[in-house]
Amino acid sequence: MQVKDKVLKRKQLNNLNEYRFNKKKINSFPTDKKRIVALIPRGEVIRNFVHTGAFEEVAENSDLSLLSISANSEIDKMLKERFEDLYPLYELKENRLVKLTREILDMSHGRWLWSKAAQHRWHVRETEVENIKQRATRISKKLVCSPFANKIGLNLLGKTERILSKLLNKNKEYINLFKKIKPDLVFNGSHIHSRNAIQAVQAAQWLGIPTATFIFSWDNLTSQGRIM
Repeated sequence: MQVKDKVLKRKQLNNLNEYRFNKKKINSFPTDKKRIVALIPRGEVIRNFVHTGAFEEVAENSDLSLLSISANSEIDKMLKERFEDLYPLYELKENRLVKLTREILDMSHGRWLWSKAAQHRWHVRETEVENIKQRATRISKKLVCSPFANKIGLNLLGKTERILSKLLNKNKEYINLFKKIKPDLVFNGSHIHSRNAIQAVQAAQWLGIPTATFIFSWDNLTSQGRIM
């Protein structure tokens, strides 16, 4: 009897593991569960949350929708087979003023931090300059960002960036999608700068949807670029 019970438990465990990691669609969208949207803007998010089975565990306890970049055909196929509610994530066209304001904000933040990581990024940008026009543009941006490289300046520039992003936004794709899905939370799987995710996160914030992100390392908050 004990042997039979062990065999049964082993079979149940194997079935559970097969359910968690096989390539079947796992979303059933019951109405009593929270709705979560997860963003996959970079490849390491697939490594950290898809290959580990983390998103599958989330989907077992919630209505999970994924917005993902297109990594390659193999990964795209795998995501489609594992997750039923899958949408493309890509950079939408933005107003030039918004892009410039965001760039100045990031430069000002780095100049204020002036950590070794910030200094390295600053040096890399300097080495990317190839001609006189680019040099003049780089110098102009450095002059503009200098007065904002402090807490008050960053706060002012941050609010300006958010206001301009909303006022000058003409693409309602993510706004309309979130109105359709009606998520309780939008989770960005990577806090590392990715223009693919910024517009989706901001769309959620404009709609009053709570947002969250994954911090790779806590020192990133005090040494790396600005988290938009």
